Amino acid sequence: FMERSYLNALGDALSLPKDVRADIEQDIQSQKQALSV
Repeated sequence: FMERSYLNALGDALSLPKDVRADIEQDIQSQKQALSV
């Protein structure tokens, strides 16, 4: 996934903790589902 590596790079750049990254990933997933419905 391009987005995943982008998220990882973004997280590294911002020094985000893993749980924060997981929250962001969940937000993106739920937004995608809302869009696809």
